[in-house]
Amino acid sequence: MFIDYTFYTTVYGGTGLTSQEFTKYAQKACRYISAETMDRVTDTKITKYPLELQNDIRLCACEIAEKYKMLDKIEDNILKSASGEKGTTIKSEKSGQASIEYGSSDAIINTFKDPKSFKKYIYKIFSEYIYPKEINGVMWNLASKVLPECRECML
Repeated sequence: MFIDYTFYTTVYGGTGLTSQEFTKYAQKACRYISAETMDRVTDTKITKYPLELQNDIRLCACEIAEKYKMLDKIEDNILKSASGEKGTTIKSEKSGQASIEYGSSDAIINTFKDPKSFKKYIYKIFSEYIYPKEINGVMWNLASKVLPECRECML
């Protein structure tokens, strides 16, 4: 796993995952990023990239980890609703004089319960962080699905 809880809370500024939850969701996020980069980003390979790129990869993993937790929460609420229990999805939230409305927001639930929609949602986050960029005169494109003939030539 190429992120840790300290990075999550201090650099990313995350508060949505407890230290106990972090490992589960961060592992999922790191596996996702490794798969989308065709294993160009792994625990051992990440340090071979420039620090700016490493930071973007780790920030991406943090955000995706939080989304995986949201998916679990929504799935849990859907299962509760199906069994007749009251779900606890936040439908709306108001900051001034704190007002939170619980219920089911169909748009959110549909995005998260449909695997294709959720994958598009996660890929959008991935592409916001992992995109072709030039660092110190070198072009980095970890999201490319084209591999050079020599795999070792990538690093």
